[in-house]
Amino acid sequence: MCTFIYEIAALSKKYSKAVNSHLSRKEKISMNFINTVKRNFKKERSLQHYAAELAITAKYLTETVKEITGKSAGEVIDSFVIQEARMLLDNASFSIAEIADELNFSDQSFFGKFFKRHTGVSPKEYRNSFNNLP
Repeated sequence: MCTFIYEIAALSKKYSKAVNSHLSRKEKISMNFINTVKRNFKKERSLQHYAAELAITAKYLTETVKEITGKSAGEVIDSFVIQEARMLLDNASFSIAEIADELNFSDQSFFGKFFKRHTGVSPKEYRNSFNNLP
């Protein structure tokens, strides 16, 4: 499955260059933001960091991303973190503390609160429900 995703990503890079020339400024900002988040979400979740990297204000970044994607910039960042957390939790060889560390949370407790706020279940409950699937 991972190989398939990497192949799709490689194809998207190949063909996205031709499409980029027809994008509006706001669409380019949103694409650059998402690409930057993809590269950095494990180490950086600060909206101000991404705005500074794109040389725009955090407010303009949020407004632009919301207009283009329908989600705020913070929601986009959080969705990348949650998606990665779910994938890591699906692999029982990583402890929850190791996952919290991998995703740059200060501690396991903070990671657990973040995960529960976004999914409605704790990391342990998520892992147990995943492991009990047929």
